[in-house]
Amino acid sequence: MSTLSIIVPVYNAEKELPECLDAIISQKEADFELLLIDDGSKDNSWQVVQEYAQKDSRIRTYHQENQGITATRRTAVNMTTGDYIWFIDDDDMIVPGSIAKLVSVLNEKKPDVLWFGYSVDFMEENYSFVCSLPDWTYERSIVAVHDFFKTDSFNMYWNKLYKADMLRGHDEFFPIGKDQSGDLIFNCAVFAHAKKVVTCSDIIYHYQKRSKETMVNRFLPDSEKILKDKEEGVRYMMEALGSPSDQLIDDYLLREYEVFVINLFADSCPYSKDEKIR
Repeated sequence: MSTLSIIVPVYNAEKELPECLDAIISQKEADFELLLIDDGSKDNSWQVVQEYAQKDSRIRTYHQENQGITATRRTAVNMTTGDYIWFIDDDDMIVPGSIAKLVSVLNEKKPDVLWFGYSVDFMEENYSFVCSLPDWTYERSIVAVHDFFKTDSFNMYWNKLYKADMLRGHDEFFPIGKDQSGDLIFNCAVFAHAKKVVTCSDIIYHYQKRSKETMVNRFLPDSEKILKDKEEGVRYMMEALGSPSDQLIDDYLLREYEVFVINLFADSCPYSKDEKIR
């Protein structure tokens, strides 16, 4: 039987966290551990974490000074004991019965990565976008990578379960100081080593999007570095998979550069005209 380690990094989420945790601990059908890592929250999140740990023995907790999401995941991964790891955001939801469903697929298929369907819930606009997948097994990671890049959800981490042996002890998968590009870099590192990838058609995860702001309408001071870090991660993965020249991936990177150019003209961009041209 495959066991599951669920990691919830916690930061300033006292209002949303109880709903997230209730959705997890209400599922009694499967064997799992729940790691709650508080990353120096400034609100009452740590108190919420402690209260839940007192009423459920499956919960393990850890508190640290604020280090950022990537460092928090790195810390948590090396604390896990399960066969597989699932990262869940502290303000999102999973559906009832989802843990048992996923564990049953793990037991049957024994993948390196299990990818499942999800819903993006736009909380302010009150509508949802659903991404569903077929039930499928990929024996070659390069084929999976091609299909997943077409869905524009490759870089997401909460819609996948990862074989723990692929992550534990590999701190390089979690580059410190690269939180804005860390999700993509992480998945590129994983898929560079993954052999068997399985998809599950069930809608498992509800990503609850609360802000209208997107990367297409805001400018980050280190946008140029973020973009180069992303390209480096993607190129590394494709080289490892034996496909350094790939039109689909080149098109993806081109779209990333297009977003960067658009962001140069956002109101929040402090650059002068000459700096933008440069």
